[in-house]
Amino acid sequence: MNKPRGSGELIRDFGRESESGNIQVQQTARPVPAGLIMKSGPKQNTPMQTARVVEPTRPASSYQRVGLARIASSTHEQLVRSLDLKKESDRMKTFDVWPAQNRTVSSVHLARYGFFYLGNLDRVQCFSCGGVLRNWNYGDNVNKVHQNHFPHC
Repeated sequence: MNKPRGSGELIRDFGRESESGNIQVQQTARPVPAGLIMKSGPKQNTPMQTARVVEPTRPASSYQRVGLARIASSTHEQLVRSLDLKKESDRMKTFDVWPAQNRTVSSVHLARYGFFYLGNLDRVQCFSCGGVLRNWNYGDNVNKVHQNHFPHC
């Protein structure tokens, strides 16, 4: 089912809706077409909640074209927009408000592997491919999870 989003962007929901309203997704080995957003619900045992699927190759100059996922706080959004997210030190600044209950994985590792904090729950987004991950578990290997969900990043 396609749902319109601002600026003519489309989101396609895969799977079926659960009682909580989240979409349940089965992972497959087939690549998903670029430009779609995949969602999984809280019953999935995976750190992926929302993920923007990207093209197989991206030139370095396209980093600036990655759109931000929804950021709940306007203050945090202003912070994120003011930073150069290509710099690990700037990505680390987004974790200044990373709540203790979200610290199941290291913010240092998240920033090192390209992620910045989106300001709510444990949602992080890759500055390079735009992929959004959440529902982290203790001991998750940030780089492996990133490569698993976004192999072309």
